[in-house]
Amino acid sequence: MDGREADPISVSESSHGSPPVSWVEHGLGAVAEWLLSATFERFDDALRGALEETARLLHVEVATLHWSTGGATEIVAGGKGLDRSLEAMLARAHDDLVALTARNVRWFADPSSVARSTEAPRFGGIHALGVLRTRSASDERGLLAVWATDARPLSHSERAQMAIVGELFASGLARRRAEARGDDLARFHRVVADVAGSLASAETDALDATLEGALGSVAEAMGLKRAAIFLLDAETARFRLAYASSPAVRFQRSDEVLGQVVGAHGVERLRSGRGLVATPSSEGEGGVTAVVRPILLGGKLLGALVAESGPGRPTDAAALVRYQCIADVVAQSLARRPAAPTSSPRPLSATEMRELERVNLLRALEATSWRIGGPSGAAQRIGVSPSTLRDRIRAHGLQSPMAPSWRSRRR
Repeated sequence: MDGREADPISVSESSHGSPPVSWVEHGLGAVAEWLLSATFERFDDALRGALEETARLLHVEVATLHWSTGGATEIVAGGKGLDRSLEAMLARAHDDLVALTARNVRWFADPSSVARSTEAPRFGGIHALGVLRTRSASDERGLLAVWATDARPLSHSERAQMAIVGELFASGLARRRAEARGDDLARFHRVVADVAGSLASAETDALDATLEGALGSVAEAMGLKRAAIFLLDAETARFRLAYASSPAVRFQRSDEVLGQVVGAHGVERLRSGRGLVATPSSEGEGGVTAVVRPILLGGKLLGALVAESGPGRPTDAAALVRYQCIADVVAQSLARRPAAPTSSPRPLSATEMRELERVNLLRALEATSWRIGGPSGAAQRIGVSPSTLRDRIRAHGLQSPMAPSWRSRRR
């Protein structure tokens, strides 16, 4: 991470109630920021698993990441219904994606300087929810992130679901990397998130003795002498203390308890959904030392809120999306993956490989106006000699649109 905070999600909406495009950009920005962090330089099993799991949870038809290092590009794809023909279509649209994302190069450096489009771009027959080119154009390491569905229109609910992709992806990837290191803190966060997900799915209005006992067991199992779990009530936009290991804390106002841990500014950050987790501690007799990210009570509020927009209200749609990712699906996102390795994608058939080569040749030829030789010709672009390129053009039966047909030559 470079220390810059993600662009806060705008809460302003049109009178028609259409979700802001910035939701999607926020989600893509979170994914890209994680991927471009200094912790790793390549795709690995954790990254691939987090991407595929997130795509499945959100029922995303297509989820692709084009990762470029030193000119080499790798595509990782996940989601339901993804096949090679669709992946090839995305590959054909690569140049279009670069052009579309050129205007978003400054997104991280100065979010306010980038004008946000009112419509999602369309390219190659795919309806793109958002595209982001991170870091600077001169950086040899770059990321092109695309989250898309087919060309059918998206409902408000689907757009809202897509907005949480950044939270899901980031939390899933962080958990996998922490578990690989045997990090106890990751285990604590996972357990608390599972509890939060259970509370949200049950739409619990009151904490009974059984629930308090379960939360207490979690804290004791982790060796926490001071721990607290808060719930965010979406109707009042106030925090409610769900569990506290210290009896003295239970008689304090929730906002005061949070203020002791994170300060007044930290409470506002939590309420605005920008995420804050205090590290748990098992030593000392001070105040509460563990705070989980706020969760939303009542998972069914999503459908009601996307149907009516009310800027400025505690239950406005933007705030809902921020908390919904914690309340509704984070428990599933953080569920353990099978220990057995997943199977690799099937190898391409000879016919599929030939089609991919044909598409790649055609794209290079069209980009160079069918110029084969020279420093800016198609042969140089592909990395083969002009004679080899001519042989491949003949083998695939490709013909320049400017070349005369055999019928015109016979006249």
